Amino acid sequence: MKKLLNKLMFMMLISSCMLASEEVMLLDTSGSLDNPSTVKEIKKLAKRYLSKGKSIIAFNDDSYPINKVDDLRFGGGTATAKAIKAIINTNYRYVVIVTDGDSDDDAATIKQANLLKARGTKICSVFLTSTGASIPDTLSKISDKVFLSKNVAGAFSMCTSSKIRDQILGKSAVVKIVDNSRFNLF
Repeated sequence: MKKLLNKLMFMMLISSCMLASEEVMLLDTSGSLDNPSTVKEIKKLAKRYLSKGKSIIAFNDDSYPINKVDDLRFGGGTATAKAIKAIINTNYRYVVIVTDGDSDDDAATIKQANLLKARGTKICSVFLTSTGASIPDTLSKISDKVFLSKNVAGAFSMCTSSKIRDQILGKSAVVKIVDNSRFNLF
């Protein structure tokens, strides 16, 4: 019995490591997010995401991997296509895009997202808006699921939820979220 429990625990550990390595967040760090309160919130929540063994690719005018929150650089544009292109040849099955605006190059973003999705990768996007603006067309076109969030905490909670990830990957029943302010896993 003890051997069986140890084997099950080992299998669960391997499974959770695989899920973490199959997931990446593309995090917008453009100039529109460069204000002290938002930067502080993004750094706090990025630290939690990284602590779970997951990867973050930040993007503004360029894209770059994040190993610690101090690596985040805010300012510039929103080069979503470059961030997606940076992960095209990886094994990520689940991509979380957190952004507050349109991509600098809609056509390139759609092209890169279609290449990624052709490999079976699913894209979940969160549009950060404090004004209630509508979801950008490009984000709607490239995403399997898009959420609106009025705060960074809600955005991270939604897209890092195993229930939502499993729903998007087709592993569970539909999850309905009415108010993301009540959906906080942290």
